[in-house]
Amino acid sequence: MSNSNFVEQHYTRHAQHFENDLVDPERISISESWFNECTADYWRHARAYECAELLRGDASASWLTVGDGRWGLDAIRISKKGFSSVLATDISEALLRASKDRGLITAYSVENAERLSFKDNSFDYVFCKESLHHFPRPYVALYEMLR
Repeated sequence: MSNSNFVEQHYTRHAQHFENDLVDPERISISESWFNECTADYWRHARAYECAELLRGDASASWLTVGDGRWGLDAIRISKKGFSSVLATDISEALLRASKDRGLITAYSVENAERLSFKDNSFDYVFCKESLHHFPRPYVALYEMLR
């Protein structure tokens, strides 16, 4: 298998992963638990949003979340810090679409982290948490986030 085939298959599998969170009862239960703010899992993730606390003085700043397929929770929680322009992205549309339908996020974009469709300097801040290790070529994704 060539490297390009591996990368495409990898991203295809990841794009399909969250589909089960909408149909499989066990996965639905797990994915709904991500909203529970009384768990160690929430506390662990909440610590990562402390960086947004430092930037609250610039509430008009635009944010992009990359690899935010868990209902766009990163975008939701950054928005709760007072930022009005937060765009959730993931390679899988499933939970992002459901989150928008529920009114939890205002917008999302289906994006491959290695080929972000945005022009250079389109956002003030890019937030990527717990996704880099899923990318087959993390340096390519990191470059895309920096540009």
